[in-house]
Amino acid sequence: MNTLANEVINQIKSRLEFKNDLGFLFAHSFLQKHTQTSFSALQGKIESDSVVIYKRLIESAYLFSQSESDEDKNLAQSIAYHLNIITSDNYLKQLSENLLRALGNFPGASYLQEKNGFIPETFYAYLKRSFIENENKVKIANKEIILTNFQKKVWESLHSNVPQAISAPTSAGKSFLVVEMLANRIISGELNSAIYIAPTRALVNEITQKFINKTLPYRNEVRVTSIPTINDEYYKQIFVLTQERLQVLLDNFKNKIDIVVIDEAQSISDEIRGMILQDCLDKISIQNPDAKYVFLAPGAEGFNDLADIIGVDTIHVEKTNLSPVVQNKIIIKVDPAKENNLQLSLL
Repeated sequence: MNTLANEVINQIKSRLEFKNDLGFLFAHSFLQKHTQTSFSALQGKIESDSVVIYKRLIESAYLFSQSESDEDKNLAQSIAYHLNIITSDNYLKQLSENLLRALGNFPGASYLQEKNGFIPETFYAYLKRSFIENENKVKIANKEIILTNFQKKVWESLHSNVPQAISAPTSAGKSFLVVEMLANRIISGELNSAIYIAPTRALVNEITQKFINKTLPYRNEVRVTSIPTINDEYYKQIFVLTQERLQVLLDNFKNKIDIVVIDEAQSISDEIRGMILQDCLDKISIQNPDAKYVFLAPGAEGFNDLADIIGVDTIHVEKTNLSPVVQNKIIIKVDPAKENNLQLSLL
């Protein structure tokens, strides 16, 4: 995006009128979700008085969506979600859906479309929507799923053999894609042994259960375990382990490891646990120089520093700070003199 457009975006965000409009939207969206309040009865009057505000916000949001900044895109997405909650105007609802599509958040747009029900659209709009949605459809476990732009890029890169790092917010679906990819490739026979490293037992249990669910029809062929023991009856095995348990496994496991996933990869920077993990990765890379590595972390930097540990020149990095899920923290202040008066502000 050119410098002039960025200047316009920054000017809009700095204006008091925009901040007031945004505060109005978020506050009333919050109240709309709480039907116990008297706000619902006032909704019709508020909406009729606020269409101008909503139009200003959605126009600004479309401009933000063209920015290269994930912060601006997150703001555009947040406006779309909250506007869809508070308005009953079908035109504004459709603009909110289309804005999410413009941001590449097709799951979010589909969610709004389902929530809003049928809204008439032109044949051209239908063709355009169908085309861009089909571009982001993938088949996972015999089911077509629409991914975000970032998820689609990650899904395609996961099926290559290059070492890679995925840096994204927790809600971006990193683990979901990796579990699906790994389970599918183990089931199909592309891979035979896989290691998924998780830093905590709670995460180990969660990921283990996901793999068990995915491979359940093939339980006689694929072994999923969080225990560092060997079972020679299974040719295909998925180990979900902490660093410490992986260290125990590698002392006895002599088979070639095809792929290693390191979740919460920022833990490598921890002194003791990081040293254990580095030692394990070094052993695996010596045992199989062709093993694939996938590092997962929320908003981490310096992934290429890991290249030396696994014996490669570079690591392919897919990174975003854009989350398909909107989270807003609202501060509520109560007037001591009038307890029924609440002041809402966005954190």
